[in-house]
Amino acid sequence: MQIIRSLKSDKIYTIAIILIATLVLVTTLLRPVHIFPDSEGYITAAIYRTPIYPIFLKIIDLLFGSHEDIAIIGLQTLMGISAALFMITKLRKWTSLSVHWLVILFGMVLYPYIAERGIGNNILSEAVSYPLYLITITFFFNAFLNNVTRPLTKAFILLFVLLLTRTQFVFLVPMGILICLNIYFRNKTSKKTVILALAFLILPFLTNFVDKTYHHIQHNHFVSTPWTGIHLFTPAIFTAQESDNLLYEDSQEKQYFEEMFAILKEEGLNVNHKNNPNEPDIDIYEEYYSKIANATLFYKGLEIVSDGELTDENFILVDQLTTSMTATLTWDNKVDWTKLYIMNFINGFGSISMFALFVILFLISLTDFIKQPAILNKTVLFFSLCTMANMAVVSIAMHTIQRFTFYNDWVLFLIVFFTMDMITTKKNLTNEN
Repeated sequence: MQIIRSLKSDKIYTIAIILIATLVLVTTLLRPVHIFPDSEGYITAAIYRTPIYPIFLKIIDLLFGSHEDIAIIGLQTLMGISAALFMITKLRKWTSLSVHWLVILFGMVLYPYIAERGIGNNILSEAVSYPLYLITITFFFNAFLNNVTRPLTKAFILLFVLLLTRTQFVFLVPMGILICLNIYFRNKTSKKTVILALAFLILPFLTNFVDKTYHHIQHNHFVSTPWTGIHLFTPAIFTAQESDNLLYEDSQEKQYFEEMFAILKEEGLNVNHKNNPNEPDIDIYEEYYSKIANATLFYKGLEIVSDGELTDENFILVDQLTTSMTATLTWDNKVDWTKLYIMNFINGFGSISMFALFVILFLISLTDFIKQPAILNKTVLFFSLCTMANMAVVSIAMHTIQRFTFYNDWVLFLIVFFTMDMITTKKNLTNEN
């Protein structure tokens, strides 16, 4: 009887998965490609874009020509479906999570594809980074849950590609190192675990070198993708004071700060010079981030450091200038910068109550893990840490809008499903006894 129920459950599970996958694929194929202001840089393989997604688009263009739009949508969506299916298949294998929860989770993970601006239809790097992220953290979770090193080798390769797609996932590097150390101390394993930890440690340097090599081949400049400085300088100047021009002795740095600050002051885009003193700093920062970073620090900045032309050389000049100016300005306004960072971090969760919930879940699961590393507390600890770590990295230099934070929107559902499944299992065992 138990075998019959199991077969029936497997059949329903398979049908449900196929139906959801088909619905997602058909929905995306019926929609057009979405082009955004940021899309141009990927399409033209501009110097300020990291390598993987422009290469992905170029390959599709070469293979499909005039049919590239439908090919982009189809391939991007199929990548997402495959990654989501891979993740829930592994969760089914490693845990006792019921199939109905897995089916619902499959749908939740794929929701970004059927949302109003589904990522499968977007010419943006998250169309590739999302499935890469799902598969990478699945390998990480396997290693953490089962105390095995083999999945970490696969995770290392995928993370290498992921970091060349979006650098925000650098938080997975220390997570990989911590998982290696956890396995080493629990299993007292051989040198392989230590070697893997060292490999993760050098991974950012390796990807940086490959990034520079790509730009040398593509743009004839051996430089890292020149956009980091502008992002880092944005929160620094947003929290700066007008007198901070005295921090800079270099004439170009001084001129750049004074002219950029004057524009932001006039438009009320600085915490000390707001048009509405009662408007929360984070609301201004989130709404006008692009205006501060792109329209002001970059486009206006071009006129100061160069002839104002949109050339690769000028991109590099602005990036180098803002990078060199960031640390000094951030440190001088460290209190206001930290306040903005904390507000930005909390804002990424949608509300302070959701932020508090994740902090509580993390602390409780960490305490339980130290006492007894069971499946539930390992699951909650790992996925809550992924969520918080991503938010922590994004909050440093970006505004925590949905585009950068959606990667873990399904995590809370997974935790709830695991908890409910555990409660149901315990009740069933009690009733049988």
